[in-house]
Amino acid sequence: MLLQLDIENFIIVDKLSLNFESGFTAITGETGAGKSILIDAISMTLGDKAETSMVRENKEKATISAIFDISNLPNVQQYLIENDLNDSDSNNKQLIIRRIIFSNSSSKSKAYINANLTTISQLKTLGEMLVDIHGQHAHQSLLKNDLQRRLFDSHSELDDLVNNVSNSYKNWYKAKIELENAEQNSLYIEQEKQTITWQLNDLKELGDFVEVNNKNNKNNKNNKNNENNEKNNSNISAWQSLENEQIKLSHSQNLLDTSQFVLHLLSNENDDSNCENLIHQAVNNISNLLEYDSDLNEVNNLLLSIQNELTESIAMLRHYCDNIELDPNRLNDLNNQIEKLLTVSRKYKLQSPEQLPAYYENLQNRYEQLNQSLDIQTLKNNVEKHLLDYENKAKILTQKRQQAAQKMSVEVSKIMQKLALVDGKFIVNLIPKSQPTTHGNEDIEFCISGLAGQEFRPLNKVVSGGELSRISLAIQVLTAQNAYVPTLIFDEVDVGIGGSVAEIVGNLLSELANSNKNSNKNSNSKNCQILCITHLAQV
Repeated sequence: MLLQLDIENFIIVDKLSLNFESGFTAITGETGAGKSILIDAISMTLGDKAETSMVRENKEKATISAIFDISNLPNVQQYLIENDLNDSDSNNKQLIIRRIIFSNSSSKSKAYINANLTTISQLKTLGEMLVDIHGQHAHQSLLKNDLQRRLFDSHSELDDLVNNVSNSYKNWYKAKIELENAEQNSLYIEQEKQTITWQLNDLKELGDFVEVNNKNNKNNKNNKNNENNEKNNSNISAWQSLENEQIKLSHSQNLLDTSQFVLHLLSNENDDSNCENLIHQAVNNISNLLEYDSDLNEVNNLLLSIQNELTESIAMLRHYCDNIELDPNRLNDLNNQIEKLLTVSRKYKLQSPEQLPAYYENLQNRYEQLNQSLDIQTLKNNVEKHLLDYENKAKILTQKRQQAAQKMSVEVSKIMQKLALVDGKFIVNLIPKSQPTTHGNEDIEFCISGLAGQEFRPLNKVVSGGELSRISLAIQVLTAQNAYVPTLIFDEVDVGIGGSVAEIVGNLLSELANSNKNSNKNSNSKNCQILCITHLAQV
């Protein structure tokens, strides 16, 4: 709700600061006293069009600031967060809107939300969630059919059913688009399938390199904790294994010759100066000296360790020499395979043959997707299934709305007749839609009849501002417990009435201001805030 309004250099106002509270507030004064300036100032903070003539004479700019309590307005808080306009210092409990209007016609007005420069469009969107002005001004949200529908559904406790219908509609619409895309793109899809088929057949010629590795990749994804998979899913890919084997075979003769030479140095039975013999002699000699000096223990231990590691190294090197492979045919096969993989990877514009298995898998997945998208009958069945679900839920919603419309029409009409609109009748009109919509099979329109002999007409066709204010008052009194806007401003609701009717208006406004006090739904929320421009003492 509105907590404070500060005005400076606006029209005839030099400087003014007003504090507001919840409940009912009457703003009175003679004609020309400046009551409308207050409404105009509030309208500026809600995004209305600014004009240079609004700046006080001989001043450069006018400033209007409004502080709102939004602690019980989660929709406002969410909007501020989503648009990065929230104020962390107030923990989203208060909102400050500031509008600056310049006297220079070349300078556009500026708007700030919590000190953040913002657009007028954002200001209008936020304003519609904060304040609703009823009367002879343009800011009248009850004239919008969308809000009428939301207000009616909320008052009739149909929000959950509307949400279910909306979800069913979205499912049907998504299925419908998928079917339309499949039907429109069937030729393109067939051409893409043919291309992918050719590519898959081409890659299959690589044999196990793509198919086995592809299976291993799938197994690894499904069995991350399997020990066998950990062995198969080593950091060395199939491509790296081929490269390593090719390098080893191409240097196998050098590996064998060098390894045998080193083995000769370490352990040559025909040469007493080999390393194994020399270290053996050193160990024996040092161990013989230990009885004379224990300081040699550490040296002896090191030599023993060297002797053991040397013996193990010699055994491993002998095994390596005995098993090293000299296979020129295998080397030739590897060279041919590697060259083929490099050629294919270049053909498909891949950085390395290592990417071929993943590329092959992606082609397979895409082929399956195309097959599913071409299953027109399945897609048609899916559309029919979701449409039937929508129609069943929308039918129930229509029945509930028809019942609620009759009740609300009678209740609002009774209140209207108390407000000097004796011949006036209110009706909630359900307008059927030819196609499914996100909110059901009908639009909601508030209509009025009996004013100046008129037939039923939409609420936004009512000409008289005073009549519109009182009709809006009747609707708001009835639906206040579900109101989307916490601050309501009624301008000139007393036009054409007086006496006992004026007292009724005052009582209705008081009832509206305290409507949340005993509401179960809004037991944690504060009362409504009502600001009323009036000339009547009764109000």
